[in-house]
Amino acid sequence: MPVRSTKQAAHVADVRIDIDLDVAEREAERVKSWLKALRQRHDLSRFEYTRHIRIIPASSTYSHPILTLGTRFTETEDHLLATYLHEQMHWYLYLLGGPDCDPIAPFFDELVRRYPDAPTQLPEGARNYEQTYAHLVVNWLELHAVSQFIGMPRAAALAETQYGYRWIYRTGLKDWDALGALYRDHGILPIKPAHRLLNTS
Repeated sequence: MPVRSTKQAAHVADVRIDIDLDVAEREAERVKSWLKALRQRHDLSRFEYTRHIRIIPASSTYSHPILTLGTRFTETEDHLLATYLHEQMHWYLYLLGGPDCDPIAPFFDELVRRYPDAPTQLPEGARNYEQTYAHLVVNWLELHAVSQFIGMPRAAALAETQYGYRWIYRTGLKDWDALGALYRDHGILPIKPAHRLLNTS
């Protein structure tokens, strides 16, 4: 192990390194206050399949095991609404099928047959082959839920500004009725309200 000279040690110790979390805390508080405002303005409860939400500045956003919101994809309240409901739709499918049953599995091959050349990487697709086809369902449900609060034209315009899932959003909108019919045939639609799946009043 090399031995540092006194001069080298003094040089290393001479640097002050501070950790400033003020910006991260402000961003987290912004997301929290906007989410509270959205919940006061809209009755989101029918689409809230989990009531445990955490906010982690600069984190990825994901649904399980705890619905976690980062501070990306929340530039506006509309973006936050879409992001929040997107993750709730993952929970919807999880509860609809149960931990040992994927409700998309019975028609997964049909999605592949319809879209054999679907992109399987971001930003056009999702993160892999399976997630791309699964998000054809999740993103459709997200758009449907978001449109209940801000209307379909605004929800569709919002989808066009998203960084990821670009082909998935375009395809969901282009084939809206055909995909809706497929999901209805397999019991995904109509969307069951949260209180029914959570067995709460």
